[in-house]
Amino acid sequence: MKLSIIVASRNDDHGEFLTERTNLFIDTLVKQAEKYKLDGELIIVEWNPPANRKPLSEELSWPATPRHFPVRVITVPHELHKRFNSSDKLPFFQMIAKNVGARRARGGFVLFTNIDILFANKMIRYLARVPLEPQKTYRANRHDTKAMPQMRMLIQERLELCRAKTFQIWERQPRVKLHLPACGDFTLIDSNTFACACGHSEFEGFSIHLDSVLCLRLADVFGCQQEIIPFPIYHIDHDDKYSAELLCEVKQNGVPVVDAVVVSSAVQAYLAREKLKRSHPTVYARQPRGELENKIYHHEKWGLAGADLQEWQPPTKGIDNA
Repeated sequence: MKLSIIVASRNDDHGEFLTERTNLFIDTLVKQAEKYKLDGELIIVEWNPPANRKPLSEELSWPATPRHFPVRVITVPHELHKRFNSSDKLPFFQMIAKNVGARRARGGFVLFTNIDILFANKMIRYLARVPLEPQKTYRANRHDTKAMPQMRMLIQERLELCRAKTFQIWERQPRVKLHLPACGDFTLIDSNTFACACGHSEFEGFSIHLDSVLCLRLADVFGCQQEIIPFPIYHIDHDDKYSAELLCEVKQNGVPVVDAVVVSSAVQAYLAREKLKRSHPTVYARQPRGELENKIYHHEKWGLAGADLQEWQPPTKGIDNA
């Protein structure tokens, strides 16, 4: 199998219209995978399902999936969630959940994204047809859109609406080697390198900046070059996005947060070393790396290694092309 696409969620309506956005994400991706013959799978990690709501297997509408692109729902129960620090204040550890999916992925490459993303057709065609290289981090520009496509629309109509209502594009900043903005919505790496990196940081706090930490670590510690795939991904705009107000509330509740200043300093140190690599390679070779290694938690049992987790799959059969 070539590619495992991994998302994490729970049925708590975070960001509003969660069911609608998730149904749209799944339906669009499954039909694109069928059309372009993408050899892969979609893994949805359901973290700490709310006791008073339906599980995702019952809440969502499941399209018939092609045999070459199954959908798997892996559930992390409350009993495992409450082992983590701050579990009484945070119902969802997004990056640990994505590690759970990656640990159990069958693809040679893993792509981390979110349930409010739609991929351009050209992106899925690229992923299906172009050979991917190991030890390279693939990124994409996120296009924020005010569109909320309807399920009755054809795939092309959904994407055209997203394009027409795009109001912001997250691109690599000028003169910065790493493409870090919105990397939690599209980071693709080979499974072996991701495992060597011990996955995303399993920092037991609010998940902001941890996606950037992964990209920085892959570049700085493991030497992975970045490549930006030149096709858009569309982010369905919604409430409950990260904001200064939300961060303030989280901190007031005593939840640990990775300081943006710490991450920014580590990025600047990495960029300074990259300049030395070109001008003074001998000095570069003696430079320490991985400023975040002792601050951000990584360990060999990442992704709840060894845990026996419940897995559910919707029916797998042929479907019509989009």
